[in-house]
Amino acid sequence: MESLIYKQAPFVQLASNTFINVPTALQYEDTPLISVVRVAKAGFTTEIPIYHNDGTYLAKVVGSQIYRTADGEKAGVDVLE
Repeated sequence: MESLIYKQAPFVQLASNTFINVPTALQYEDTPLISVVRVAKAGFTTEIPIYHNDGTYLAKVVGSQIYRTADGEKAGVDVLE
């Protein structure tokens, strides 16, 4: 028998800290570094941007998937599958 689990708010644990219903768990100035996003198939997952040393936004990781940005394609970022 299958059961349904309903989550009203996401719980994210980073080290010994638990974030409950917090859309941005880590932010530097105005740039979110770890965000919690809603994904239709998975419920809630994390989103982490990847920047070059010069500040160019190259890619983002959503859950366990990585996606290149337009600047990442120009820079030649390879996404290995």
